[in-house]
Order: sequence, then C-alpha cells, then structure tokens
Amino acid sequence: MTRAALLPAGSDPFLLAYWLRNFATWADKVDELHIAVISGSLDKEAKRYVDEVASAVGAFVHHVKERTHHGTMLERLVKWTKADHVMLCEDDAYIRDPAIVEECFRWAESGGIAATPRGGYASDEILGAAGARFGDQHSYWPCFVFVARKHLVGVQLGGTIWDAGSPFLGRTLRERAVGDTFVSASYELRSRDLPEQLHDNYRLSGQTVPDEAPWFHVGSLSSGHGYMFMGDLGPEQYRDEVIGFHRLPPGNAAQRLAWWGRAWRSCDGAIPDYHHRYGDALEKLRSDCEVREEDIAWCQQVADRLVTWAER
Repeated sequence: MTRAALLPAGSDPFLLAYWLRNFATWADKVDELHIAVISGSLDKEAKRYVDEVASAVGAFVHHVKERTHHGTMLERLVKWTKADHVMLCEDDAYIRDPAIVEECFRWAESGGIAATPRGGYASDEILGAAGARFGDQHSYWPCFVFVARKHLVGVQLGGTIWDAGSPFLGRTLRERAVGDTFVSASYELRSRDLPEQLHDNYRLSGQTVPDEAPWFHVGSLSSGHGYMFMGDLGPEQYRDEVIGFHRLPPGNAAQRLAWWGRAWRSCDGAIPDYHHRYGDALEKLRSDCEVREEDIAWCQQVADRLVTWAER
C-alpha cells in the first residue's frame, strides 16, 4: 500500500520552504508529497525557488495560476496522486512527533479514518441533522486527515451550499444552509461508518499547546502573501482587510505576523530581491494594522518551544 501527503500550499515561497524543513522530519512516513502552489503572484525567480526547495525533498509540484478555493485544491490533489492512502496537510500545520503520522496511516490502512474533529462551521439545520444521525455534530478539519484515497474520489471537499428542499442525512432541509470547507465531506465520510480515530488539532488560536502535543496548527496563514501583502488587492479591499485584522481576537494578528516573520527569517539569503520586498511588505502590513512589535516578539517566544525541527 502506498501513502501520499497532499499539501495545498498557497503562494508564500518562504512559508513553503519553512514547512518543508518540518516535512523532512517525517518524510520517511510517506511515498509521495504532492504540493499545489498558487503561483500567479510569483515572479520567475520566486517560482524557480519553489521548484528547487520542493525538488530537494522529491516532491511533486503542481502550479496553479489563480488563487483557488481550498476544497478545489484538495479535490485536484486527490486526482493528481494514485496512492492508496492519503494525508491532508496545510502549510501552517506542523508535525512535532513523526510517530503520529505512522499511527494514523496504520489506522487508515486498517480501513478506518484518522482525523481531527471540529464543531460548528455549518448552519444549525446541518448540525442538527448530523447530531440526529451520528449522536454528535463533529465534522473534521481539512488537515491531519488520514484515509483511503478511494473514499475521497468524487466527494465535494470544499464549502457547500444546500438549497431549501435539499436532502441531507435522511432529512429534507427547510431552509438554505451552508457548510465550511470539508464539512460536507466529513459527514459523507462519517455516513460510511468508517472506524474513527480522533486526535486534537492543537490550534494555536485560543488554546495552549501542551509540550507533549504531537502536532499543532497555527491557522489562517494563507491570508498573508499573495493576498494581504504582495498581492493584488485594491486600496479599498486592502483597507477592509486591515480593518478585519483589527477585529481579530486578541493576539491573533500578532501570531500570524510572527509566523510569517519566522518563515521569512529562516530563508535569509534565498532569492535576495524577493526576500527584501517580502520583508518590506510584511513591515508595512504590521504598521498599517498597528500591531506592536513587542506583541509579535512575545508570540515568537511562545512558539519557540513548539519547534522540534531545524529551521535553517
């Protein structure tokens, strides 16, 4: 049986290079790594750098020109590999103990699904139907999912909109309903009654990651390069995003900036001109969002203890 890790990586060349350093610690657990890169915002030098760092670990890189929905990228990645079993990844989620990868793949190879549960992220009627069908409402995060590839083929992995009158888990929906990325897929997978092994996602937002956590997920780092900075947002859209940053829960903006900065610093010396422009753009975003440097430094110190891989 063959194994593949599937990574929708966004467009950030330094975040990807940083993630690949983490991947090096558990690369022996998979036979393939497929990476989807949004390369429309990258110049030739940055695109070449992405290909080089991916080639260094034997990864398959699939360039996608335009920014595309997360679920669409996952559906394409499922088609681009022929591996028997797959692991869904994100470029802001990191493995601290490679043994967890082996454990979860073995569970999937025995016929089950290993995943990280989440609540909410769907309309009340969707959640109610799930509760009635399964006895609880949890779906899965679209990251740290291990399952036979055949179970994902033909399944809608992105966000979903159901019209009133649509069937869902044996019910007819009374109103229009929505579900976030992988919610519909989660309930489709659960309806197949696969033996389930659940693990905490250990998201940094709003919780403390314990020292023994085998992995963790920073979250929302795809909102940076190619979008909020070094992207093509017009002045009005950029202003709206900056306002949105002000409305984030306390510490969340500083946390994102800290991780973008960590990845950027770890690649000092790579593609010098692009690296310089990235640093300037990141500083402009910090200033525009009025995030204090000391808050970013604190987030960096908190994250230091989580890193179990070489950062350079």
